[in-house]
Amino acid sequence: MKQKYYEKQIGIGSPEQYYWNGMKKDDRQPKWKEQQNKYGFDERETWSLDFTFIAWIYPRLKWILLKNNGIKLLMK
Repeated sequence: MKQKYYEKQIGIGSPEQYYWNGMKKDDRQPKWKEQQNKYGFDERETWSLDFTFIAWIYPRLKWILLKNNGIKLLMK
């Protein structure tokens, strides 16, 4: 089964756009690698935290709705 890419529904073009994989050649790579080893992420994820959070949570919320057979969760 092909993986569904929910981020496209909210205008995010590709996973690389928020996983920062597109920045392969940069002098800051060693610094980012050190941050990843120490914290589990690097500073690039905080550059546009609102965008990063939305891109991260949207597919997970869609998955919850899918796994609950479309039952709407009560949220007030």
